[in-house]
Amino acid sequence: MAISAALGSAALLPAGLGFRNILINGDMRVAQRGTSVASITASNKPQACDRWTFLVNGLGTWTLSQDTDAPAGFAYSTKLLCTTQNASPAGPAYLQFEQRIEGLNIANLSYGTADARTLTLSFWVKSNVAGTFIARLFGPSSVRSIHRAFTIGSVNTWEYKTVTFPGDTTGSYPRTNAESLRFTFWLGAGTDFTSGTLNTSWAAYAVANTAVGCTNFAAATNNYISFTGLQLEQNYQPTPFEQRPYGTELQLCQRYYWRYVGQSGGYNRIPSTGGSYSGTSWQGVVAFPLTMRTTPSSIEASGIGCTDNVSFDSAVFSSVVLQAGNSHAGAAFVQCTGGSGITNGAGQILMLRGGATAYLGFSAEL
Repeated sequence: MAISAALGSAALLPAGLGFRNILINGDMRVAQRGTSVASITASNKPQACDRWTFLVNGLGTWTLSQDTDAPAGFAYSTKLLCTTQNASPAGPAYLQFEQRIEGLNIANLSYGTADARTLTLSFWVKSNVAGTFIARLFGPSSVRSIHRAFTIGSVNTWEYKTVTFPGDTTGSYPRTNAESLRFTFWLGAGTDFTSGTLNTSWAAYAVANTAVGCTNFAAATNNYISFTGLQLEQNYQPTPFEQRPYGTELQLCQRYYWRYVGQSGGYNRIPSTGGSYSGTSWQGVVAFPLTMRTTPSSIEASGIGCTDNVSFDSAVFSSVVLQAGNSHAGAAFVQCTGGSGITNGAGQILMLRGGATAYLGFSAEL
């Protein structure tokens, strides 16, 4: 049987049978930073499930978590829970859930040319609030956008949604490791974003035309919305969600963020090489398991010490600093200070001394 016949329509045949989904971690399986973050009132980086950022400005307080409530065929979802409501948002207030997409991953879409490809978004959503919400594509380089409204009709029920976006034939979309396209759910907005007419064709971004008709998810405490099975693909119609192996999805996430996590009941050595330059300090190189998108821009650490692999020399360092100027996409140069009991001048490797709560993380997020 021909592949097109098996799929039911030639229109369903994707450009490539593998790696159809432009979005990474659409089924929310990967959560390197942890599974729950509370008291969110603002954010500019992913939290909980990798690659997904929840942005809040003047619209309540939220808990973001990886949740095991999911439709058939999925193990996890991301849940956004309102813990402090705001039923009367100010003009510039907003709620957004988004993923930023690297230019190297959408070069095949030919955006900015006459051959720009159509994209179809499909996803599962569940909420205790019925209403209208907005899905948006945004080109940050050319400041252009397009919007689609969708509705949640049945509360506390997993619903499957699809929307289609034509390709943008104008504008600039870098085909580099920089951000080229941004996908966003708008879940609430103040009057600055709702006073115009919803922009449903590609056009210069107009603030007033962004979230027209969007229900305010922050209107009541304990409002929630959950997402999973998010797929954005080059196609006119949706295809079944692409179930990539967990190890593959983890590696796709680690291009943007990598965290080395401790295990209970042991001292966990970090792949590194370096040495002490005082009785309280260490410096050296930490190797990444794969090449990151670019040189990491930030470091996160807890429970980091060092050892000469014979004796456990160091108390936990009070400061762990990334030296970005001496780092690159394959490894980072790190300086640690505020330890104690270190043999000065000895070769040392880093270690996690806090068991399962210790970690060392590097971010090259868009």
